[in-house]
Amino acid sequence: MTSFVTDSSFRPRVARALQHGPMKSVCEKYNPARPNGAGQFVTQQSHGFPAQIIAPDVRQIAAAFIALHEAREQADYDDGATIQHTEALAAVQQAETAFQALCWRDDPFFRPRFLGDKYPTFDYIIEVVDRPWYFFFVQVKGTTMGYTAEENRLRVQVTQDDIDRMVAYPAPTYVVGIDVNAIGVGFLLSVNEPRNNVASLTTRFRIDCGVLEQLRYEVIDFWSSRDMTLTGSRFRE
Repeated sequence: MTSFVTDSSFRPRVARALQHGPMKSVCEKYNPARPNGAGQFVTQQSHGFPAQIIAPDVRQIAAAFIALHEAREQADYDDGATIQHTEALAAVQQAETAFQALCWRDDPFFRPRFLGDKYPTFDYIIEVVDRPWYFFFVQVKGTTMGYTAEENRLRVQVTQDDIDRMVAYPAPTYVVGIDVNAIGVGFLLSVNEPRNNVASLTTRFRIDCGVLEQLRYEVIDFWSSRDMTLTGSRFRE
């Protein structure tokens, strides 16, 4: 797909794009309209896709993607549509809520803020809920291509340009890889030290509440060990 982009400087951004059609198809499997007789929402078995009970947070993520995909299609391609500011804000809130549902807690660890499609390298700035002055940056990569045969690594890639920008940031930076074929399955990778591009993502750090708790401690340790007070400002009174 990126070969059709004539300006090579934009190709890394295009390469980051999810395949929205296949992802929507998977989400539809995880968002059935009606429960079974036991009141459970269950995926339909077909073409090797297993039947399984759908957890409420997974269904929430699937429903959010479908709704946001339709809203994006309307905003991009329906010339007659008028999008109100309140509708856009509601869509952003829905995306943030779905992101948090990857590990839902009554008292969540983090508060994600979407940076917008034009922001280079990163998709989110994420604050520690009870200490919002502590934060980190995340690039999210999704794939329907599954895993490598030898080391069971997720088939997502991060360019060397993006790696170099992450390392240069004076804040913690990470990549989150999402297995689109198994909603709710994601993996974390720290990119804070110089390294080569990511050709595939390790599955060693699968995102769950334990990993997110460790991430919270890591981010807090990073910021609390630094004196971030600006002294001697030329604009002080």
